[in-house]
Amino acid sequence: MCCGSVRLCTKQKRFDLAKKFFEKALDIHKSAFKEKEHGGVTLLLKELALVNYRSGNTENAFQLLDEANRTAVLSFGEESEQVAELCVTAASIHSAEKNWEKVESLLQNACSIYSDEDDKKVTSCKEDLAHTLVTLKKHKEAISLMKEVVSSKKAIFGDGSEQVAYSLKFLGTIHLSEENVESARKYLTRAKDMYCAACGSKHKEVTELQRMLSFITSESSDASTEKPRFRTTFKT
Repeated sequence: MCCGSVRLCTKQKRFDLAKKFFEKALDIHKSAFKEKEHGGVTLLLKELALVNYRSGNTENAFQLLDEANRTAVLSFGEESEQVAELCVTAASIHSAEKNWEKVESLLQNACSIYSDEDDKKVTSCKEDLAHTLVTLKKHKEAISLMKEVVSSKKAIFGDGSEQVAYSLKFLGTIHLSEENVESARKYLTRAKDMYCAACGSKHKEVTELQRMLSFITSESSDASTEKPRFRTTFKT
């Protein structure tokens, strides 16, 4: 059975069959290679961890990820891309469990490992970290990080892209959470204009951003109305 078929089993929630494949594959790899040549085991352990988590066995999933991390360090080194990717995988599970401090730690580690050549990976990792920081109400840190993300996305995807517009919108909502209305208005307006140019004036993001901007204008014009707090959510 190939990995594609096993992933289909996982998608169909045939977890026992998927587990049997990965466990058998692990046995073969571990017996066929020397300890320091267990690089291929890392991926199998990660996939088996994900199958265990999706089947509801969270504790075993974390144990397998720990084993995968030890194997990756032994095979590739502590500062390897494989270790960074395991941090991101573990962070995604911890985020689902709402272990936000652990998510923050894992993503910070991954961001520090990814090299400058991994622009897309480190940018995505930083954006996930910013969402986590917002959840932890570390808004100033999130704002600083998102400015880096916007700059990187402009270089990767081009100024005016949907990807940049998404990050500008998120940056605007963080400022709203801090009640920095003028900064929020600036970023949300830029996001709306980018979405409009890239996707058309009837795109759902344009409509939502226009609604938000209209609401901000309405609230700002009424001095007797208390400024609302906007909350942002973690991207899953």
